[in-house]
Amino acid sequence: MQLTGARPPGETCGRPIPLVLSNGESGGTVRITDTLNGATDDVPEDCGATGTVPERIYALVINQPRLVQATATRTGTSGSLALRLMERRHCGTPYSTTCQEGTSATVQKLLPAGTYFLVVESDTGVDFTLDVRAAGATEGESCINPVGFDFPAGGGTRTHEATTSGSSQENHNNACMGYGLPDRVYSLTLTDPYSNVEVTATAQGTNNAPALLLVPSCTEIVGQAQNCDPTVQASRVLHQTAVPAGTYFLWVKGPKVAGTAYHLEVSVTPTPEGDTCSVATPVTLSAGPTGGTATLTGTTVGMADDLNACNVISDLPDHLYSLTFDRELDVKVKMTSAQASARGMVSLVDATCRESSSVCSPWEATNVTTLRAGSLGAGTHFFSVDHATGGPDAYALEVSAAPHQPGETCATPRPLVFSEGAAGGTAVLAFDPHDFFDDPSVDCYGNGADAFFAFTIDRVLDLYVAVPRDASTGTPLLSLLKSCGESLSCDPIFQSSGPFARGSLQPGTYVLAVDFDHAQQEGPLTLQASLTPPTPGDTCEVAIALGIPPEGGTTVVPGSFAGAFNNHEGSCTFFSPDRVYTFTTTQRMSFIAEATTASGTKAPALTLRGGTCDGAESTCATDGRARSSIRAEDLAPGTYYVFVDQALYSAPGDYSLKVSLGARPTGDVCASALPLGLPTSGPGQVTVQGDTGSFFHDLTPSCGASSGTSNAPDSVYTFTTTAKMNLRLSTKALTSGFRPTVSLRQGCGSFDTDLRCAWTPDYSPDTWTSYRDLPAGTYYVVVDGYDANQVGAFELVARLSPSGQVGESCTSPEPVTLSQDTYGRATLTRAFPDYFEDHQDCWSFDGSDAVFAVTTDRPRRLHARAKGSPAVTQPVLSVRGSPCASSSSQLACERASLDGLSRASADLPAGTSYLIVKSPLENPTGTFQLDVEVDDFAPGDVCAGALPVSFSNGAAGGTATVTLDPAAHGSDVKLSCDSGNRPDTFFTFTTDRMLNLSATLRRQNTSDTFSMGLVAGCGGAEAVCRATGFSTSPLVLTKSALPAGTHVLVVRGGTGFSVDLSLTP
Repeated sequence: MQLTGARPPGETCGRPIPLVLSNGESGGTVRITDTLNGATDDVPEDCGATGTVPERIYALVINQPRLVQATATRTGTSGSLALRLMERRHCGTPYSTTCQEGTSATVQKLLPAGTYFLVVESDTGVDFTLDVRAAGATEGESCINPVGFDFPAGGGTRTHEATTSGSSQENHNNACMGYGLPDRVYSLTLTDPYSNVEVTATAQGTNNAPALLLVPSCTEIVGQAQNCDPTVQASRVLHQTAVPAGTYFLWVKGPKVAGTAYHLEVSVTPTPEGDTCSVATPVTLSAGPTGGTATLTGTTVGMADDLNACNVISDLPDHLYSLTFDRELDVKVKMTSAQASARGMVSLVDATCRESSSVCSPWEATNVTTLRAGSLGAGTHFFSVDHATGGPDAYALEVSAAPHQPGETCATPRPLVFSEGAAGGTAVLAFDPHDFFDDPSVDCYGNGADAFFAFTIDRVLDLYVAVPRDASTGTPLLSLLKSCGESLSCDPIFQSSGPFARGSLQPGTYVLAVDFDHAQQEGPLTLQASLTPPTPGDTCEVAIALGIPPEGGTTVVPGSFAGAFNNHEGSCTFFSPDRVYTFTTTQRMSFIAEATTASGTKAPALTLRGGTCDGAESTCATDGRARSSIRAEDLAPGTYYVFVDQALYSAPGDYSLKVSLGARPTGDVCASALPLGLPTSGPGQVTVQGDTGSFFHDLTPSCGASSGTSNAPDSVYTFTTTAKMNLRLSTKALTSGFRPTVSLRQGCGSFDTDLRCAWTPDYSPDTWTSYRDLPAGTYYVVVDGYDANQVGAFELVARLSPSGQVGESCTSPEPVTLSQDTYGRATLTRAFPDYFEDHQDCWSFDGSDAVFAVTTDRPRRLHARAKGSPAVTQPVLSVRGSPCASSSSQLACERASLDGLSRASADLPAGTSYLIVKSPLENPTGTFQLDVEVDDFAPGDVCAGALPVSFSNGAAGGTATVTLDPAAHGSDVKLSCDSGNRPDTFFTFTTDRMLNLSATLRRQNTSDTFSMGLVAGCGGAEAVCRATGFSTSPLVLTKSALPAGTHVLVVRGGTGFSVDLSLTP
């Protein structure tokens, strides 16, 4: 083992290198040249590099406060270093008083007498010099030597010229302007009990003044007042009002690291009475601390703007007043501004005296405004007098503080006396809300006044309160309370609305609360109240007897919701007026109730309860349609209540109620199904009308609403056929909004299902379904509702027709007889009713179709047109080759246009081809006309028969014009710019040299689309294509450098045209 001895000086905090100043411990300068080569790491790093960083440690001793500045400078050409200044007690820790880094690093600090350490460190082992200077500090450098300003009684003004350049950072409020900013500090000693302080710092030589920070003690970081706005300003001003006597410290910072010269002016004046809560002007009430009144004058001139006004943004000065009393009182402060054009405002001040509370005088259209503050507790309260406009200026105040008047609170209501006392009658009461206060504990929304009125009744009565008024008074909000502390309903009583009303009030005492959203809405009111017995049917106690005999029967009664209240809630009714009816049965029977309105819309809701008014709910139904209904299949003997609820606020006020009791009707189940009346053999058609409202729910359609909601009442019909037939069923709703379903089944047992089912969509009044080749047997037709709320009248049409009719499908198409046998023309008129969905058209399989066959002896051109009503037929026309049943053999297809016309053209091969006419409608009616023309191909109809174009210079080019009406042509080619199904015409020409082509199609005034394309011979590649639609402008096609050869021009469009062509070199 080898012992190396003690570590050299500068390696540890225990053996630092001493720095000997030129004037010893009293100050001076010293320079050290040193290196970090061979140095070790003894002090944890604070700034600069991390990890193991070698350093040199130097000790500095001063015997009096000195401003110490030390600079470490790298002497080589690479590397950086850090310089740290720390107190002796912190050596060996990562904490530094200050730390800087770079190729040259400088630290500066005003230090008290003592021993300090300077640490130079670098992870690159650089050589360096260390220059240290310790000298007396300029006044204001730190809290040790602030610039002192003493202000005697009465205040005064002090000025000072200085600079922050060269100062260290002593105040570390880095949120004020930034980090590392030099600063100076001033002490301000104030003598007056309260003073207003204004400080102005003006930049000298620059346009950016330093920041200002006023603190209660020198070492405080956060100021009680400051101007740290980072915006460049030539002058910065700090205001602080009502500063208590004592010593405070003013920091002048930055505004940049380099510092700036500045001129400082500090003005101190005694705080005038009323400027803040600390020096608030006391108001002496006539009855002292028990309340009373006071009249005084004042002014906001000379005051500061200390508070944020609670309802108006104002930067005008305000005057503070204090009120002290020993009990709870209601306070009014009336302010009259000296100027008629001024608008004042008065507001309570919060406990911190920093801003106005939410209790304020309203904005008025005159120079008079009044603060009303109710229920102020014992103690001292402050209020502020301010101006929204017209200040600062003088004003007059009238102050009153008094106990609650009757009606001021819920606990002390004002009596509302009715003409018949507790038995009801009428009452009229006039009052002015301006005489009342806002009680925030029992309130609606805003800060308007509220008043409370009480009455007592000894029987069940309905309350109505009308509030007539003119437009100058806003909307009052009324609530009825059984006890204080309940939440308020705050019902607005508009000029156009009916009275405030509450039904079936039980005997007892009630409080009527009247409130306003805002004080500006207040105005004189007259309450016109009445207490009347409940109207018949308003409650179960006065339920209306339906008068149905105990053995059953039907009754229809008219009803009205006038005078009705919302006294009962069902599982499907909420918040709307209701009427109550009652009946009694002595035996089991079925029950049906239906409600309708004269308008046929928004029928009321119905609820049935048994035994008592709040007994078990048997059923509840509402849907807002033309009719609502409830039913019970097996009602036990007893007393029942039927509730009719308006359900919707917009629903009619009058209604009709129909109630039926008795045995279940014929047609309700399969066992008692109604006969349809169709013939048992052969074709036939019947039309019957019914109403599902007369029946119960027994069967669930397979095509109704989702499971659990398709339990509407249904009616059942039956028929029998002895031969195989085609069946078509259709239904049409006769009740507005009703969506019936129609289904076919062979039995009604739990294992029987629908053979066919169709439901009515919400955009159509009817639906249909069909069954091809229905076997002989007995069947049931069920008319139901789409969902549980669907009840109504309907029309049912049932048709039987022979199966396998000509034209019904591709297996039995109807032949088209052409005028020339295998070519020529034919016209047919047909209907859809007995056809079925077999074949897909160019859109879908949906809809009836009819199939026709056309036979030719050789390839020919077909033109076909199908015309029907656009409303009830809408024929879609498609052309197919063989096989007919395959959509892959489709040659052409076109849907009907807006006028109900569809057309298709195709090249037919020799043999039999097929025309399919289809309707996309659920239940097409009426007829369609089919026009067919089969003939040889016209010139230009196909590419092989293209029309030759003769140019003026032959194969060398020139000009040419072609004219044609292509209406008789088919659609044979698809172009890249036009893939529609429109007629096309082919032209051909030959050139012997390269030329430029221009083709201009002169347009007529038509909305048809036209297009032109140039192809390299029949079946050749497309060279260019142009199209236009819904335009009267010419269509121009050009092709440059067209090579020699034969070319084909295709013109597509359905009306006559002319094309001007030119071929030029």
